[in-house]
Amino acid sequence: MQGTVTEEPQSKPTRRRKKGRGSIYRRRDGRWCAELPKPGGGRKFIYGATAGEVETKLTAAKATLDAGGNLGDDRLTVAVVLDRFLDERQHRTRPRTIESYRYLADHHIKPHIGAMRARSLTADDVQAFINRRVREGLSPSMVHHVLMVLRMAFKLAVMRRAVLVQPTTDVHGPKVERSIPVPLDLAETQKLLEAARSRPLGGVWFLAAGLGLRRGEVLGLRWRDVDLDAGRVTVRHQLVRTDDGMDLAPPKTKRALRTLSLSPAAVAVLQARKAKQAKDKLRLGEAWADSLGLIFTGERGHPIDGGTLASLHAALCKGAGVRHVRFHDLRHGAATLMLGAGEDPATLSATLGHARVAFTLDTYVHTSQPKIAEATGRLGALLGLG
Repeated sequence: MQGTVTEEPQSKPTRRRKKGRGSIYRRRDGRWCAELPKPGGGRKFIYGATAGEVETKLTAAKATLDAGGNLGDDRLTVAVVLDRFLDERQHRTRPRTIESYRYLADHHIKPHIGAMRARSLTADDVQAFINRRVREGLSPSMVHHVLMVLRMAFKLAVMRRAVLVQPTTDVHGPKVERSIPVPLDLAETQKLLEAARSRPLGGVWFLAAGLGLRRGEVLGLRWRDVDLDAGRVTVRHQLVRTDDGMDLAPPKTKRALRTLSLSPAAVAVLQARKAKQAKDKLRLGEAWADSLGLIFTGERGHPIDGGTLASLHAALCKGAGVRHVRFHDLRHGAATLMLGAGEDPATLSATLGHARVAFTLDTYVHTSQPKIAEATGRLGALLGLG
């Protein structure tokens, strides 16, 4: 059902409506408002920045009532909508992902619009919030993630009929420019690994740069996951942070569960690591803290978190005299070098543990431009166009 619209800037409506329909009018403060009779008596007030927005909410409210639902709590805040979303996703979302959602909600949404009434939040409100965060210097990618969390939270709220309409519809975030990493080249990677060879945790870099393992996959490896005699490693878990500390979780994708071959150099580094860890265990005795059987731990057996690894990686790059790149860029570098060596996309995708070959191509096609040039040159020669 749709209400009638009047243009008079008044605080009470011009009552041109049929029985059982809402009335839409403009208030003296500039907002538009609708009144909807509630079952059992009383009226429901619906507000918006435009008549069209109020009409959409009014239609949704009427449909809710017709379906036997209720119009919920007008005092529900955006912060509560976010908390309900996080609680609902807690046990079906990877710990690291839910941690990032919670960070975005607590630090980038709640302080700004968390106290606003969820049912009164409009698309104009959300757009103004997004624009303000951009002006305040929040990166476009971070703003994009903020808007994503807000959309998911209100999608759930609409499904639960806690709010009437999705206020993030037609809200636009800033353009996010895709950054193309420039990983270490072959010579730089060799220098980095040579420097890593003598480090207590040197195997971390041999597995990241030599196999393209993700950070969590490397740090989550256990001794039971490697067969040094056969020269194989099986990725079964990733190390993640939970509310109770660091723990193991399933790999990022189903295809991330994979077995890879170790180079002789990687086997040698891991053998040295095993001997070093055995000495540390013997020296510390019951003070040894590792309960997961991890290959890579701190000096007392504690798991290594991402911040610690980032510091170690920065120091290693400096010590090796190579450009500082992100630790994750070693994975990009491994993919780049494999493509340059002629590895086919399907095998590369399986090695990296990507869910889809298309993602591998989309992510790393920029690294194969020289080989594309060679291919087109060969085709030209084949066609007699050289």
